[in-house]
This record gives sequence, structure tokens and C-alpha cells, in this order.
Amino acid sequence: MNNDGAEDVIERLRSRVECLEQELALKQKELISQNLKANTLDKQVRGLRREGIKWKEERLLLKSTICSQQKQAQLIFKDMEKLRKNLELYRNVKFLVNCAVDDIKEIFSETESRETLITYIKVMKLRTLKLQQSVMSISHERDLLSNQLHQKKSMPEMFPAAMKAKKPKLEEKSMDEKFIIDLT
Repeated sequence: MNNDGAEDVIERLRSRVECLEQELALKQKELISQNLKANTLDKQVRGLRREGIKWKEERLLLKSTICSQQKQAQLIFKDMEKLRKNLELYRNVKFLVNCAVDDIKEIFSETESRETLITYIKVMKLRTLKLQQSVMSISHERDLLSNQLHQKKSMPEMFPAAMKAKKPKLEEKSMDEKFIIDLT
């Protein structure tokens, strides 16, 4: 029994070793497969990290673009506001140039901006200067016309004998001569 028992033990141990060797071979194959999967996953992780970095850079670029677009939109909005205010000012100036005095009082009472009031005052000064120039021009023209009228009225008084002497001479002339004189 000793021998048989020892052989039995050896046989069981051999079968156990074979079983363990097979198990070890399976585990090694599984380990190789897991290593391949790990390498593949590691490559995927590195690729995803690179892609993540690209996405972060693109996100930052888009964020920067959005910020610059927003700043540009704000500048455009401010410019539009300035243009609206200037347009309103120019409309009021145009109105001031052509409106009545009561309307001017109303515009001045409604205006709160100091710069706008200054502009209105400048426009009114220009309007006043133009009116003064027009009045001076009209006065000068009136004076000239008045002088001409006065000269025409005083001409017969200065030469009364000559005017009377010419009349009979004209009557003595023939009809053809009168016609020629009238034409000249």
C-alpha cells in the first residue's frame, strides 16, 4: 500500500499539476488577452485625451470668439445709439431752423442735455446771423430803390424847361420820326 498509495498520490498530484498547468496556460492566455485589451484601451484613452484637449482648445477659441463678437455687438449698439441721438438732434436742428418762436420755446423746455442746448443755441445764432444778413441786404436794396425813385422824381424839377421844350419838337416831327423815337 505504501507503494500503491504513493503512486496514487503521485498520480493525483500529476493530474492536479496538469490541471494547474492547463489552468495556468488559460490564465496566461487570459492575461495576454487582457494586456492586449489594456493596450487597446490605453491607446483609446490617449486618443480621447488628445481629442479632449482639442475640444478644450476649440471651446476656448469659440469662447474667445463669442466674447469678441459680444464686445463688437456692444460697440455697434453704442454707435447705433450715438447715431440715433445725432439723428434726433439733426431733426430738431432742422426743425429749429424752420419753426416758429413758440415751437422753439417748447423744444428748449423739453431738452435736458447741456450739449444739445449748446447745439441749439449755435443753430439759433446762425439763424439770427442769416436773418440779420437778409435784413441788411433788403435794407440796402430798399435804400437803392428809394434813391432811384427820388432821382426820377427830381429829374423833371431839375430840367423843367428842357422837358417842355422837347414836347413841341416831337409834335412837329412826322409820324415816322415819332415811331423811331418811341422805339429807341
